[in-house]
Amino acid sequence: MIPKLNSIISHAYKEVEYYHRLFDEKGINTEKINTMQAFEQIPFLSRDELQSDESRFIADCCQYFPWNEKLELRRTISSSGHFMKIYWSGGDNGKSTDYFNMFRKDLRNVSPLSKICSFYGTFYIGNKLSEHKDTFLSHDGAHILFSHRGLSSSKISDYLKRMDDFGVNGLYLQPSVAVLLAETIKSENLTVPNTLVYIELTGEFLSDDHRKLIQEVFQVELAYSYNLEEFNTIAYECGHDSLHILENNVVVEVIKDGKSVFDEIGEICITSLTNHAMPLLRVLTGDTGILTEAKCECGATTNTLKLISTHLCNFITTEDGQKISVCVLSSIVEHTNESMQFAIRKFCITQKSSNLIDVEISLKPAFEGWHNSVKREFLKSVKEFRLPEVGWSFTFY
Repeated sequence: MIPKLNSIISHAYKEVEYYHRLFDEKGINTEKINTMQAFEQIPFLSRDELQSDESRFIADCCQYFPWNEKLELRRTISSSGHFMKIYWSGGDNGKSTDYFNMFRKDLRNVSPLSKICSFYGTFYIGNKLSEHKDTFLSHDGAHILFSHRGLSSSKISDYLKRMDDFGVNGLYLQPSVAVLLAETIKSENLTVPNTLVYIELTGEFLSDDHRKLIQEVFQVELAYSYNLEEFNTIAYECGHDSLHILENNVVVEVIKDGKSVFDEIGEICITSLTNHAMPLLRVLTGDTGILTEAKCECGATTNTLKLISTHLCNFITTEDGQKISVCVLSSIVEHTNESMQFAIRKFCITQKSSNLIDVEISLKPAFEGWHNSVKREFLKSVKEFRLPEVGWSFTFY
């Protein structure tokens, strides 16, 4: 890990103006960062600092034609509600994905599956928001995506039939979507596709109760991965329910009182070893966990991470009892932000009652006069996402 870490740090110093200035100001010599103790000289990077101008973190070698046109733009929302743009090169993203596929194979003997299904809220083609469809099918016919807009019991029933026709053998889902599927299958006495053999959950916290429900209904192998768009897969769960760090892809620290610790609860801090287009060092994620060096029964020698908090697997419940995944609300914010020139800096959505939802929004300084425009666009997105009729209140701060 140390040679890869030293390589990405040297690259960041040479290619990213932010890190060049920072290291010079702090007297950090990249050639001497050859231990984890020396690595801890590098200051933490907060979400606020990263979000203030993401372009400052793009490597100079990727700023100009033709490389700038080959970058993949991702939108991501942190557990603290920060909205950010993250850039990857296709080559680095491919390497990161390959690392994960090999790691998954080693830990669980699971190979990339031939017929995969997942759910989406917003879909991009060529870095641009695509027109909404209920279903997308990949060019190679191996991946089908269903929209989670208006995810009612009748729509779930229809999707299950289409999964069966598709011959799905793997589901990649947020826990909240998996819970909605499981609850509907159970209450409506629906049938799980008989070709399904594996479910992988990511993007939200997976509670013991939700895990139990999903396993009880689907009766297939279930695994969890800790994944953030800035880094791709960070940790993956072995057969003994331990989250193992993907050490080819990231460096994971847990920070307490400003120091890296083991076996104590602290804030999860990540460094990418793979993303050279936008190298990110010691990013404070806002998630919390416990990092341990203890050996796992599975025999893997990598450090393990116990998640304490990340994106919550949560729902809003309408007056008639319909449950809507919070990932739908995040997609509405993403859709709104895309239409409003990325004006939203941070947000928080709270259900006040069965017919009232409060939306708190912080706009970037350049968009302070856009309150009414953002509100109108948000409510327009609510209709496009087919949410039930409820009242919405807005607070801008």
